[in-house]
Amino acid sequence: MSGTKRVIRPFRAVVDGDMSADIRGKETNTEHMDYASYIINWTGTSPVGVMKFEAMTFDGAGVEVWTELELGSTITISGDSGSHQVLFNQIHFAKLRPFYDRISGVGTLNITAIVKEY
Repeated sequence: MSGTKRVIRPFRAVVDGDMSADIRGKETNTEHMDYASYIINWTGTSPVGVMKFEAMTFDGAGVEVWTELELGSTITISGDSGSHQVLFNQIHFAKLRPFYDRISGVGTLNITAIVKEY
């Protein structure tokens, strides 16, 4: 059996985000997709915060509901520069989006999303 797997081209969910405030990234359509990877990069003057992700589902009336996902561990952003990669496997949500919850410091945040079907 052969077929073409769907891939959403890598795109910037956050472009030059200002880390002196909370940042909510662009939504990624994950409907009918299996795998998502978010590559998080930052630079700045001691930015400190927590990287979170929100998932969108629909309630019984078909209204969008955004819920913060509980990840296995806290993704802490700290230091003058750094990077993280967050992987989601077997996605059961219509959409995902990153959220930077600022604590202190300033900097620039960039997040690239890669989504595909296995």
